[in-house]
Amino acid sequence: MKIINNYGLFTIVSLLYIFGCSSGTMETENETIQYNLSIISSPTEGGTFSSVSGKYDEGLSINIQANASNGYLFKEWTGSIESEENPVMVAMDSDKNITAVFEEIIEECDQGIIQGDVWLKTQEE
Repeated sequence: MKIINNYGLFTIVSLLYIFGCSSGTMETENETIQYNLSIISSPTEGGTFSSVSGKYDEGLSINIQANASNGYLFKEWTGSIESEENPVMVAMDSDKNITAVFEEIIEECDQGIIQGDVWLKTQEE
């Protein structure tokens, strides 16, 4: 009877050790931490950017360049990055939310004011 009890106790202790040490909550040295990068344009039709939103590994540096649409100019980056530089480098050390801000080109000429492709005002003589 003692042999069965010792064997049963050994089995229980072994199972507790195996399942207790191999739970999914333990971190391993090979885990890669990733952060979210979200990039949008304002206004939406103002332009595009060179990188895509998504998950990036911790420690990566992402080069993002704004590309203005016809009739717009790049103005600045806002959000997690505050800069008028273009392109910018973004270090992925946390989640990033970035907006590429564009402004519509407004031109004045002898005949009036042009905003994008639209005449806003004709100058009076």
